[in-house]
Amino acid sequence: MNFAGRFTLILPPIGYFLGYFGAIHPFFDSISVFAVPLFWVSIACIILLILMRSKWVFAVCAMLALSLLRMASEPAEASSKHAFGLYQKNLLFSLADPKPMIKDIKASSTDFVTLQEVTQRQQIVVSALKADYPSQQLCRFATVGGVAVMSKFPMVAGSGGCIGDIGAAYIQVETDNGPVWVISVHHLWPWPHNQARQAKRILAKLETLKGPKIVAGDFNIVPWSHQMRTYEKRLGLDLAPHQNTFHLNHMLWIPIDHILTPPSGNKAVVTTRPFLGSDHLGLLARFDLN
Repeated sequence: MNFAGRFTLILPPIGYFLGYFGAIHPFFDSISVFAVPLFWVSIACIILLILMRSKWVFAVCAMLALSLLRMASEPAEASSKHAFGLYQKNLLFSLADPKPMIKDIKASSTDFVTLQEVTQRQQIVVSALKADYPSQQLCRFATVGGVAVMSKFPMVAGSGGCIGDIGAAYIQVETDNGPVWVISVHHLWPWPHNQARQAKRILAKLETLKGPKIVAGDFNIVPWSHQMRTYEKRLGLDLAPHQNTFHLNHMLWIPIDHILTPPSGNKAVVTTRPFLGSDHLGLLARFDLN
């Protein structure tokens, strides 16, 4: 194979490697969304390079070795000892029948609920859950629908709020372990959309909220991205084990819905809930608040 052919074989590994550099430019975070298919294509390229006895195979292997650092997820075992639960769901702005969704959320008996794409049509979900989750905050999102956060615990007076109309709602509630902020987030897609600018504004506000925080939502970015690492670092939270919640054209499954909780010695456990008319699977997290 000529030089051009061999160079083509190292392009997927290069693309995979560039996904590490979201701190330099959000374009690279966009690449990280496709890390899984790029990884497997890169493995195929390595095999071809080995068969051709190309020296480039060593550089390609070095790039892929970093996958052990980036995409590893700590194993979590199911436990009945977790004290709190949260139900996370992007409803889908065009949800035809909200009844199955309402029933599933009620049946989960969680302490907190975070919702996205709550259009005027979907506000029936929030209203129907008022008796079970009396502490509620619904905020407009200029792009699509709104974001909502709810809890069965009493809200701290005057604590509910919105971060403009850019996709974030928050409340502070009094739990059995003391007050905690609960935040629902809906990110734009990464570059070329303005996710980085949006996240910067959201994080700046969340850093002013004093006390423990739980952040959940449709982040539209994968857990190994620079963006999610930034949420963990700046808010001092742990990203719960990720689950694939969304697919592109029924081909590529990606984990873009996430839950972040305060650090705890008892690792959070996250399971998925059915689509129930949405294009996102729901997330059901069990965790502790120390």
